[in-house]
Amino acid sequence: MGNNWGWRGAWQVKRGNMEEDSGGAEARKNDGMTVYEELQGEDAKKLILDMLAILGDDVETSNTNLDALSSAVDSLYNGYDVPYLAGAERLVPFARLETFRTCYEATNSDVEFSALKVDVDKTDFGYMVGEVEAVLDDVSEDKSKVEAAKENIRKLVDSISISENNQGDGPSSMTAFGKLEYYMINNHR
Repeated sequence: MGNNWGWRGAWQVKRGNMEEDSGGAEARKNDGMTVYEELQGEDAKKLILDMLAILGDDVETSNTNLDALSSAVDSLYNGYDVPYLAGAERLVPFARLETFRTCYEATNSDVEFSALKVDVDKTDFGYMVGEVEAVLDDVSEDKSKVEAAKENIRKLVDSISISENNQGDGPSSMTAFGKLEYYMINNHR
């Protein structure tokens, strides 16, 4: 897949935190939050290539298969920005999502939720989902920062839900399908 179609973005990888995610899907369902490390740019590219190197021979491809696949993908995604990463030719797009994102953050640093960011995404297929995020520096030594951030997120989500519904009858649901997850479920992937 040699086409790059002028892609201007940066590679990004979200790597789950094994300690936080040890409960798997059940833990996410109970708490509605995920904790992950976000890598961007060269760090993300390196992680992708390292993961592919570990897979190594487990994923068999021939140059003929790659050429045919590349041609099919090129025609399917012609006119769209598809990132290319030398060494990761086995990675091919399996979903195309267009997202319109609106971002919110507190304008006053004295506000209780000033360390949080809220992103609301609407997709080209009509799905809308919001995300509340706390970006923390290295927390490997101090897990209490993560718990404090999670509690602050709960408070903000509950306050938004109460003001939206004009009800105070308990905490809101914090579990939602991600954009890709929703797309795959609804497109039988």
